[in-house]
Amino acid sequence: MGSNQHRQDPLSPRHERAIDLLMEGTSKVDAMRLAGFSECYATKHQADFFDRPLMRAALARRQRSARRRYELDEDWVIQRLMRIANGGEILAKFKKVQGDGSLAWDFTGATEDELTAINELTVTTRRDAQGDEIIKVKVGSADPKGALDSLCRRLGLFKDRLLLEGELSLVERISRGRDRARTPVGEGGEKIS
Repeated sequence: MGSNQHRQDPLSPRHERAIDLLMEGTSKVDAMRLAGFSECYATKHQADFFDRPLMRAALARRQRSARRRYELDEDWVIQRLMRIANGGEILAKFKKVQGDGSLAWDFTGATEDELTAINELTVTTRRDAQGDEIIKVKVGSADPKGALDSLCRRLGLFKDRLLLEGELSLVERISRGRDRARTPVGEGGEKIS
């Protein structure tokens, strides 16, 4: 092999450290930088660095090991994301309309499973001008939109990457798209000149 690129040598301690940091949740750039690679190299080459066959294989091994250790599988993750996405519906039955039209929470009869939809519960007590006690309850659940975004990506419902092929440049494609958008269209869908 004449090129020094993509050697199949064992991973160096810096490479192992970069994988450790990536597994801990840091970004690819930060993982490389904290593992001792230069800022320039980490910024410009993180995609190539982590896409090397040896790096991909080592990362896949670590991920498999972590999934086994925590008994984590795709179905478990999807079930949890669906539960987060449905948190508002789960909690809706505990909202009660008061006589004055305001909403109050009543968790009487809630199961432990239903209560797991709550990730924040704040109760504040104060007195009004007449000295009457006012209790305000704030109930929060995890971000359903974030859960839905994760689910859609996981199940392939979103296209995060768009591959452009052909002889037209990106600039030409955008220009033609703008021209089409400017062309008036009639009720039947025909172009009006």
